[in-house]
Amino acid sequence: WGGYLSISLFLLYRYFRNIFAVLFNIKNNKTVAYLNARLVLTNERHYPFSFLKYIFVNSDEFEKGKIEDEILSHELTHVNQKHSFDILFIELLLIFTWINPILFLYRRAIQLNHEFLADESVIRGSGKTLEYQYLLVAKSDHNCKPALSSTFNFLPIKKRIIMMNKNYSPRIAIIKKIVVVPII
Repeated sequence: WGGYLSISLFLLYRYFRNIFAVLFNIKNNKTVAYLNARLVLTNERHYPFSFLKYIFVNSDEFEKGKIEDEILSHELTHVNQKHSFDILFIELLLIFTWINPILFLYRRAIQLNHEFLADESVIRGSGKTLEYQYLLVAKSDHNCKPALSSTFNFLPIKKRIIMMNKNYSPRIAIIKKIVVVPII
């Protein structure tokens, strides 16, 4: 019990430290209204990322117009669909159930699903699938991000591109569901 409690307390400390770091970043940087969100203009070099109703961008890149509209649209989707609440919830759940390795897989799946949803929104809005995929590849280096944020640069770029190229057929989806029911 001592080991479990020690690790849980450490994870709880890390959880709140990350939240306070983001809040500190919001408080100490200039914010600008942007559609349904607020842009936080930071001096740090990083890809845009979102947390709650805030999108964090590098101020120099934003002022020079170097941040692509697709990236801002992607982050705005995270804000509008309130993906931060899912991340906060799963992280809070992991604090007390960290011993269950399945939850780490769920966390990864939730993050990937958020990226699929944001990618779908960008493609629906612009209609430029191929250009967006090239942008993903161009921006896919391993730049770090805060732990509790949604970010444009999420590692499984290949999975995201595969998902963008899938053709969906309602008929096939229904057939798959019918086949799965007897198996279950």
